[in-house]
Amino acid sequence: MTTVQMTPTRISAERALFDQLQQPESSRDAKMVSEELQNLFLELVPAALQRLQNQLQIWTNSDTPPPFAVLAAADQLNGLTKEVGALPLAEVTGSLSQALQNASQGLQSRFTSTMGLRACAEINRLLHQYAAGVALQPSVELLQALRAAGDRTTE
Repeated sequence: MTTVQMTPTRISAERALFDQLQQPESSRDAKMVSEELQNLFLELVPAALQRLQNQLQIWTNSDTPPPFAVLAAADQLNGLTKEVGALPLAEVTGSLSQALQNASQGLQSRFTSTMGLRACAEINRLLHQYAAGVALQPSVELLQALRAAGDRTTE
């Protein structure tokens, strides 16, 4: 079971979100909710990304399909990026998650842990851009490779 670290930033963000969500929708401060969600996102994603990298490292050089821990870590990361609306990040995490699903079901032989680790490095790069407010531009080459590995019709 994974425990969640309740840092002061997280406690503050969750409290502010809860307070805002208790108000009638017409009086909510959308900008504040968005900022609090982004702060929470920027706090949670690095740990989720590190979990995925660790699980991929453990799976490296294995002839077996990716274990459940790898799939769960990728799905968690994908869910976080979709929740906050970081669409270029979600595009990479979603493609990675689908490629891992296919590999776990034996549907795709092209996906490797090395490709997964490259995706993690790209997600980390995009996360830094997101935090800095820079427009996100995922690697076209990596996205194409992940999509090919996630496409069920290519084998």
